[in-house]
Amino acid sequence: HLFDKTDITSIKNITTQTDSSLAITIPTEDEDASNIVNQFDWEVLMLDDNPNEINPIKEELSKKGIIVHEAYSVIEAKKKIEADTENRITVVISDYRLFKEKIGDLPPRMQNEQGYDFLLWLSSEARINGMIALSGLSTQFLMESFRKYSIDVKVYSKTNIRTPIGLKMLLDEIIYLGDFNYDLICSKP
Repeated sequence: HLFDKTDITSIKNITTQTDSSLAITIPTEDEDASNIVNQFDWEVLMLDDNPNEINPIKEELSKKGIIVHEAYSVIEAKKKIEADTENRITVVISDYRLFKEKIGDLPPRMQNEQGYDFLLWLSSEARINGMIALSGLSTQFLMESFRKYSIDVKVYSKTNIRTPIGLKMLLDEIIYLGDFNYDLICSKP
């Protein structure tokens, strides 16, 4: 099939229209992204006993317009999941070990339920969620502990997210999991 000039002009107009709409919705690095409205229809839950360690993640997700829910114990995290009847939380990030608040000079004590307990519980629920274990423990240990339960959990090191590249890799994973799971939810009959 040969194109005439009208066809080529139409194709150029479509390309130009698409390019200009992308330029409007995706901010450049120089632009302030704080005025972006929530372009994501899914949300994130973060379970960690030390909110200071996860602040960079929360800040970057907020800049992208992603709503982040926080929990400091498994009990809080379960309540947030149970209240999420529409399954808007499609990504869960959990520390592996959870400590109680330190009192004086006493050594820190573990909470009754741990982050891995929460991820095991969540995997048995009738929900669609991407799960990420974020811990200072070795990646190999974390992968082995979830592998023996046959649970699909992505594993990231808190040490690695202190670097810009490590943080970007985690953020990319969160967005991929959020979009993927949201698409699965939307495809359900």
